[in-house]
Amino acid sequence: MYDDEDEFRRLLGERGLTPTSRVTKGTPKTDARLTAPAARPAAPSPPPEHAPVASNALAGEVARLRAELDAVRAAGVVRAQTFATERAAVTAALETARNTTASLELALASATSERDTVRAERDQVRAERDTVRAERDQVRAERRTADRRYGESQQALVELKSKVDRLARVRSLDRISAEVGEKALALRALLERFPSQTLAALAGDDENVLSAMLQRVVFTCEQPSCRLKSDVARVSVPRERCDICGGSVLAQHFVEFAAACRRASIDSVLVVGGSPAYRETLRDLGRDHRATLKLELTQELAPNDAERAKKVKGLVIIWGATEVDHTKTGIFAAAGDRRMTVAHRGLTGMLREVIGRLNGLPPTPSGTRS
Repeated sequence: MYDDEDEFRRLLGERGLTPTSRVTKGTPKTDARLTAPAARPAAPSPPPEHAPVASNALAGEVARLRAELDAVRAAGVVRAQTFATERAAVTAALETARNTTASLELALASATSERDTVRAERDQVRAERDTVRAERDQVRAERRTADRRYGESQQALVELKSKVDRLARVRSLDRISAEVGEKALALRALLERFPSQTLAALAGDDENVLSAMLQRVVFTCEQPSCRLKSDVARVSVPRERCDICGGSVLAQHFVEFAAACRRASIDSVLVVGGSPAYRETLRDLGRDHRATLKLELTQELAPNDAERAKKVKGLVIIWGATEVDHTKTGIFAAAGDRRMTVAHRGLTGMLREVIGRLNGLPPTPSGTRS
């Protein structure tokens, strides 16, 4: 904005005029008296007849100057408005820039946080990868060790078989049985059937492991009915030494056993114990007598055995000469209407002992009756 009086004085000064009184907006033009600057000599007074002409010229000049002043004032207003508009636009742009900067700072903070999270997850994945690699290396090392031990066991097995074969060529099987005993034959059968497990049992300090392995040995003759299909180590012996038939037909012994049960009014029999091979043979024999005799077998301890023992009827045979859990023996010790504990090894020996007791004979020295 411009000061009106100062601008007016400037315009008069450019034309060599000096106002003698203050001129303000709204003052009548006829009240303004102008004097020439003091430095200039006074002009000669015009003739009286020309005085109105000079007054009109001065009034026109003042009007023109006022028009210029109004134009300058209007231009100043326009410039002020333009400046205000530009200032408002710049202020809005600055505010927008500030908001954008704040948003960018928030986005940067969020991106930094996500980056740190990703780096932490990456470090965790790397740690897990290193753990997996370490476990993999350990497994590989253990596998190499196992392969080495397996190779050594295979070599030892080959050497043992070679020694046994050389010994068998020098001595007959009967002489080996007489000098070394049944365990030597059983050990040879186990080494041929289960080499790795047998060598591990022999190398260990737990005698129960070796005893459990020996329970998987079955002495049988060459009769087809006695050659079990179960996962056992079979030792070939003369027929009279066979654990299955005992020198006679096993099926006939089971027929006699079923007949003895009928004579004793026993229609249900539970056998506790027995190896997997013996239980399989008993199941096969019992299928032909299901109409007259209910035969049940149990070996593994089940959660409901205690309740089951309370409901057992008939004869309970605890076969103590085979692998049997003594916890299970205690559960079924008082089950059934009649109980027998048989210590005979082999199906034939067990069946003969039970048949004899059912027929009223006393137990043999190797078995007890309860």
